[in-house]
Amino acid sequence: MITLAAKVRKELDSEDDAADRNYERAEQERLKKLSAEMEARGGIDRVLLQLSLGKAAALKKDKKWPARAKPPAADFSPANVRQKLGRIEPRLNGQQGPVAVLSNDVDSISHRQEKRSLIRRPKPEFDLTYPGLNATRLLLELLFRVRAKHDNGFKELKFSIPELGRSIGLEYRMSRQQAETLLDNLSSVVFTYRGAEGTAWVPCMAISKLDHGADIARLKLNAELEPYLLDLRSYRRLHRSVFKLRSPSAVLLYVYLRRFIGLKQRRHRVPFAALTKVMWVDKGWHVFRRDNLQPAIAEINRETELKVDYSPERGGHRKRGEVEAVIFELSEKDGSKELDKLLENKEPDTLIRPRKTDAERRAT
Repeated sequence: MITLAAKVRKELDSEDDAADRNYERAEQERLKKLSAEMEARGGIDRVLLQLSLGKAAALKKDKKWPARAKPPAADFSPANVRQKLGRIEPRLNGQQGPVAVLSNDVDSISHRQEKRSLIRRPKPEFDLTYPGLNATRLLLELLFRVRAKHDNGFKELKFSIPELGRSIGLEYRMSRQQAETLLDNLSSVVFTYRGAEGTAWVPCMAISKLDHGADIARLKLNAELEPYLLDLRSYRRLHRSVFKLRSPSAVLLYVYLRRFIGLKQRRHRVPFAALTKVMWVDKGWHVFRRDNLQPAIAEINRETELKVDYSPERGGHRKRGEVEAVIFELSEKDGSKELDKLLENKEPDTLIRPRKTDAERRAT
């Protein structure tokens, strides 16, 4: 009888040990899966992950589970928790931000290309055209990594080839040849400045290099752009919704119209000649409206936080006179996710608070 009882007790203990091992294995798998998901999201989820790992370590110690892979030690110091949970810590130089700022002195973004000619010239001549969509999106990605209020200069940034593709919204893996073409186009992008003292074209890039072997792109903005990107007094704010735009005309028009947001008046007159220079087209009104203006405004209204309407202003006869200017009426959509995110996060790099939406103005 004693032998039978001891045998039963031994079998029960072995079953308990097996159950504990199975529980431990399932818990480890759950935490590993949770770790991958939370690492992708970051922020407060990373702190919750550390709490979960610390709790699992305590349970393991109480139940005297067999020693295996130790969970990472959780750092619960006040400074670390405040950095993980708090939204008032400034982002590091080179990290993405919710907004980018650009001086209102910048009239447009253009692409400089050498004129093709059969006649040999002592010095090359260049034409300015609209920039390629991918090069423009990559430039905007660099602008969103500038902290206009805190940075004293521009930092060299490194991107792998897959990161370059993701930054411009590609759904496929970029090849090395495509990356070289992209950086070559980016090196030719310039800011067009038109002011009282004259017109200037400032190259955007100081470094646009692709390392051999490592496939790492090294990018750095031109230091001559500091008056247009850092410590500004008159500027426009760009939201990340600009990356949803899929045509160069829509991107250029969005960047230009953002300069009017925040002003008291909602109607803004833009001369027709100036508008065609901003969008880098040389067409008459009817063709320009059909091929460029209307598709760009429709895309902006559909994809971004702006609500744009326009009407032509004709000289001489109201119906048959030539179009001299375009009157834009601008507002920001109520409940814009971009604006709500800015108000919630209280981004310290934003120089001015977002303009109130129509609903907020009616409420006050």
